[in-house]
Amino acid sequence: MDELLGFLKFSVTYIVVCVGSILGFMTLYFAGVLFKERIMKKTEGKSNFLKKMERIENWFRKYGYKVILINRFLAGARSLVALTAGISEMDGRKVFLLALFSIIFWNGILAFCGYLLGENRGLLIEYITRYNYLVLFILIIFILAYSIYKYRNRIKWFA
Repeated sequence: MDELLGFLKFSVTYIVVCVGSILGFMTLYFAGVLFKERIMKKTEGKSNFLKKMERIENWFRKYGYKVILINRFLAGARSLVALTAGISEMDGRKVFLLALFSIIFWNGILAFCGYLLGENRGLLIEYITRYNYLVLFILIIFILAYSIYKYRNRIKWFA
């Protein structure tokens, strides 16, 4: 593992990740713009999907372009934000710039966390090991307590 540390140049990796992220976001945006009718027709019977899209449209009505700005922090909604922005025919230039800013900021946070993690990976491994032992201990206690509970109930039932 140590031989891989520092293998990739940070600046190149960061730029590639940001470019890939904006390409993915804008691809979904343009899919929403170009295939709005098809998407709406295909999702007619899928009420869960439509509910999520309606929720995002309500966010757009309430907060406007700020939703694009914070979309990276909306886990599970990123793709739908891009698609719904396209379907809603939001201004493509504004969407691009705000999404790019969001992506640059989000990936910067992730890169910084990765840097901190790299510096403290030994400490992290120690904490994960302790956590695993704690979870194993709690699991064993739970299994024992459950087994005793079931055993006592079985004896009462036969008595």
